[in-house]
Amino acid sequence: MPDTSLVFDVHVFLGAIARNDQEESFAKAYDIMIKRYHKFFCNKDILKRYRSRAHSYGMTSRVIQLALEDLKQAGVLVRRSRKKVKIDGFTPDDLTFLETACNGASYLLTRDSDFRDNEKKIRRAGCRFEVISPDRYVHQCEK
Repeated sequence: MPDTSLVFDVHVFLGAIARNDQEESFAKAYDIMIKRYHKFFCNKDILKRYRSRAHSYGMTSRVIQLALEDLKQAGVLVRRSRKKVKIDGFTPDDLTFLETACNGASYLLTRDSDFRDNEKKIRRAGCRFEVISPDRYVHQCEK
């Protein structure tokens, strides 16, 4: 997977850095991304979403900031703006991740079925990333 770039939805990212047993594949995906130098796309809107949900994972925004600093040190953090696209049926929060992925990502890692169920709409809007679960990403990388 050369030049692979990823957008982690809020639950995948927070589950990965929380390192709890329920989201083991999230942490594996996160570790593989770093090990293989796959790029992690982020921007201020995504960061805002991560911070707004941190409390539900027992974290503060400082934990998120430290994780992003670790990604920067690892050489995988890429600031990527959103590409405005018109796609109906998504919440404003979902559009944050979708529009960032539309700006050159290879994959959007999520377990949210709304993204998978609407892949045709996403393609028609000109987006070329693949919606993939963390489990599938891990499996593809471990082949």
